Amino acid sequence: MNKEQFYEETIKIGIKLTDFQKHQLEIYKDFLKEENQKYNLTSLEKDEEIYLKHFYDSMTLVKSNLNIENSKILDIGTGAGFPGLIIKILFPTIELYLVESSSKKCQFLEKISQKLMLNNVFIVNNRMEEVKEIKDIDIVISRAVAKINILLEYGIPVLRLNGFLVAMKSDKEELDFGKACFELKCKHLETISFELPFENSKRKLVIFEKTQETPKKYPRNYSQMKTKPL
Repeated sequence: MNKEQFYEETIKIGIKLTDFQKHQLEIYKDFLKEENQKYNLTSLEKDEEIYLKHFYDSMTLVKSNLNIENSKILDIGTGAGFPGLIIKILFPTIELYLVESSSKKCQFLEKISQKLMLNNVFIVNNRMEEVKEIKDIDIVISRAVAKINILLEYGIPVLRLNGFLVAMKSDKEELDFGKACFELKCKHLETISFELPFENSKRKLVIFEKTQETPKKYPRNYSQMKTKPL
């Protein structure tokens, strides 16, 4: 997907990028490629791959039809900022929390947030199950970080009541979340399936709503999540 094709495809999902947003994305792309020579930030190095699999793929969150504008959003395992920083570029009024365990990636996130002149971006260098200070999030998002039951245990506790979690997944993972929903007090709202343009790889947005307060014992530590999954 080249630059012009990227712009055309974003319009098809209801996104009309401003000149300033296009400029921000070009800064992002170039700096990502530059820093990737020093650190292992992404395996995708070609412009066409970045436009499709980082930028456009992150933007497909809009297919959820959630009210993103002015929301308090947390991105679990954001890596080099996907999807969180892309959503921040699209919706500058959101309050964004980026949780990432790699200190090198967090350094990159600090630098690129400054370069893009983004306000209200808070970078948390920690594992998600150890993050205790963040709560009352409107929307938790995450892209291909963990199996869905583990992702729910990470994300549901920090949501406000009736907040949402959106798991951005490939079509390969089998979804098994019945027990997790029961234990964590959330419900599955819908799964939205689609294909990325040009290469036609399958994607899905799996959307959950927090319906009651989550029991205090969650999230457990990662070893417990692995050995005794919900």
